[in-house]
Amino acid sequence: MFTRLTILLASLFAVIGILSGPQASGPFDVVISDAGLEFHVTTSAETVKDLLEEQRVTLAPSDAVFPLFDSPIHAGAQVTILRAISIILDDGGRISSFSTQAARVGDFLIEQGITLGENDSVSPRADTEVIPDLEISITRITEKEITRRVSTPPKTIYRDNSSLAYGKTNLITKGQPGKKEEEVLVVYKNREVDHEHILHSEIIKPPEPNIVEWGTKIEIGRIQEGRASWYCPSYSVKIKTGMTTASRDYPKGTFLRVTNLHDKSKTVIVEVTDWVANPDVIIDLWCTAFKKLAPLEIGIIWVRVEEILSD
Repeated sequence: MFTRLTILLASLFAVIGILSGPQASGPFDVVISDAGLEFHVTTSAETVKDLLEEQRVTLAPSDAVFPLFDSPIHAGAQVTILRAISIILDDGGRISSFSTQAARVGDFLIEQGITLGENDSVSPRADTEVIPDLEISITRITEKEITRRVSTPPKTIYRDNSSLAYGKTNLITKGQPGKKEEEVLVVYKNREVDHEHILHSEIIKPPEPNIVEWGTKIEIGRIQEGRASWYCPSYSVKIKTGMTTASRDYPKGTFLRVTNLHDKSKTVIVEVTDWVANPDVIIDLWCTAFKKLAPLEIGIIWVRVEEILSD
């Protein structure tokens, strides 16, 4: 299969031959090769331009013709038309359409004067053949070092208060956020922040913690005994401690003290966050809480459930 370069060289040699030899008058039998299709015609046209106009050949601005328009026609001449290929370029998010004579992606980039940075990439690869409606994507990666000041949230310090009902909290001191200065390397992908690296961090002002009292006073309300099961759902849920349970009889937000009746040294305090679906059990413990009472393999255990009053 002839390449565009081969066709170009053959056409140039043909032009040299035409110009160096004597010219005869037509009509002539010539060949027009248009995008790989050959047409044999008889013409009295004097130049390539006249021939194309005579044959009503329409050219796009980016199409190429060999020999040149003003080249004379002679017997056995071949006029080659290389049709430009339409492609789409996504350059860092900017999408444009092009018509090109380039044979490879890399040739197209050179043709358009498009350069790649050290961290940029092009897809498909530079040695990929250009075909009609090819989509070329350039990913632009840039980096920038910045200095910024950010707020640091205060931590919370809990202090037990035996006179406060279990689970109740009381804010003693409201914390204040701190400030720190960061030197950051920001990496942009197609002009959008992709990720960043903190190069250096310095505390300008340390945060002041929240001081919170945590109620530890336990007053028992209702007491019941029965079977307890466990669950660990496969879906994603947000559980701070895992010390939660579903209950058949107590509303959400109630704290319960649960004791393993086969080993009364095993006790946990859990918060009700759901309702029991299984009518054969009185509570359904989160697996983290159940493991503090018995191995998960047991599945069901007998427990004492004590309601911890909130007031």
